[in-house]
Parts: sequence; C-alpha cells; structure tokens
Amino acid sequence: MGSETPMPMLLDSVSHGETKIGRWGYDANIDALPYVDELPQHWKDEVDKEIGLEMRRSIKSPKDYLAELPPFPASKFLPGSLIDQELKRVALGAPLPPMDQARFRLDPPALNRSNDVNAWKKSLDNAQTQLEHQSLRLANLELLFKYGGNAWKANLNHLEASIVTTVKTRNDQKAQIEAINQERKLQQEVAGLELKQLQEEWVALIEKNMTIAEECAKMEVGIAELKREEAEALKVEAEVEVAAEASKVEAEAPKIETEVEVEAEAPKVEGTGTQEDATMEES
Repeated sequence: MGSETPMPMLLDSVSHGETKIGRWGYDANIDALPYVDELPQHWKDEVDKEIGLEMRRSIKSPKDYLAELPPFPASKFLPGSLIDQELKRVALGAPLPPMDQARFRLDPPALNRSNDVNAWKKSLDNAQTQLEHQSLRLANLELLFKYGGNAWKANLNHLEASIVTTVKTRNDQKAQIEAINQERKLQQEVAGLELKQLQEEWVALIEKNMTIAEECAKMEVGIAELKREEAEALKVEAEVEVAAEASKVEAEAPKIETEVEVEAEAPKVEGTGTQEDATMEES
C-alpha cells in the first residue's frame, strides 16, 4: 500500500503528468471480486490513501473531465432570441438581471413632467394595461372555477398513468440490475472457489518445494560430511601405508647391514683356506 496522504479529488494545482496510458493516464488491471474478497477493517484507510494517490496520478482535472465526450451540439435557437441570450448568460456565469417591476405600478408622471401630455398618456396606457391584465385574471379565475376541476382531474389521471409507467420501468430496470448482480455474484463465487482451490494447491506446492529444498539441503550437508569422512579415511590410510613402509624399511635395514658385513668378511676366509691348502700340498 502507498504511504502518500490522501488528497482531494483531482486538484487543479497538482501536476498530473504528461504521458497518457489508457483511459486514466496509466495502465491498471482491475481484478477485484467484491462478492468474494474479505478485506480487514483497517484496510479502509489504506484504500483511501490508494484512491487519493490514484486521483493524483491521473492526468485528468475537474475542468476537463468531460473532454473525452463528444462536443455539445450547437444551439438550434435563433441568434438573439431570449432563449439564446439566456443560454449565453448561463454559459458566461453572469447573474440574472433583476425583474422590471415598473410596469406593475401605477406611478403618475414625475413632478417636472406634470404638464407633459405624453407622460400622462404613457401613464394612462400603463393603467389601462394593468386593468386589462386584472380583467384577464378574473376571466381566468372564472374559467378555473367552471372547468378547472375537470382539467385537474384529467391532469391527475395523466400523472397517475405516468407514475405507473415510470414505476413499471423502474421495477424492470431494478429487476435487470438484480439479475445482473446475482449472475455476477454467482460467477464471482465460482471464481472465488476456484481461486481458493488454486491458492490451496499453490500453498501446498510451496510447502512441498520448501520441504524438498530442506531435504536437499540436508542431503547436501550429508554428502559433504561423507566426502569429508572419506577424505579423512583416505588420509589416514595413506598415513598408515607410509608408516608401514617406514616400519618395513626399518625392519629390513639390520638384515641388509648383516649381509653387507658377511660379504665383506667372505674374501678373508677364502684367502686363509688357500694358504692352508698350499701348505698341505707342499708337505
């Protein structure tokens, strides 16, 4: 797990790199099984740190997170229309202009224009406009009292039909989501059992390899010990042979010296016998 402090999501002031690999700026292999994996509780802080680190590593920032989407279609409203102006105002972030309430008041002309006929005519037109507006409101109220109940009933029936259709669509989508989640859960459980079995086999093989390695190490130690004992035995045997040869030589040395002395005295004895034979012959 990384040790970096979790940071806010995609800060503008953070450098997100320049090289883009994949969608999020780096290559990631997501192999989580949320229905099978059992994570310790203390891992949440580490996961939050990793998420913060992942957000910092991304080259995307809040201002361009929609850059991969196609551009927004051009406006089909007439240029200069009220809707077009309002869309431009919202795009620029300009505040909404205040409502003009002057036409809702019955203000007389200003004191400096009290004798101006056009000013009085404008005030009269404003009064007639507001009178017509109030008359129209009264007419609408009378129509509402007369036909409003049935109109509201029809509207309520339409809303109820829309609610039924919306609820049915929501239930169908929810059922599809549940079916997908159940299928995903079953697939992950099957994969989890297979992964568990493979992990147990892996652990067993690792233990077996460790046992074999331990036995091999013991055998190597035994072989080294046997070689050492063999070398010592050969050394002792050689020393024994050398000692035997030395003893043999020492044993044969006096005999050789005796033979040498006998051979040295032999001519003297032979010479004495010849003189005695000669004396005997002369006599």
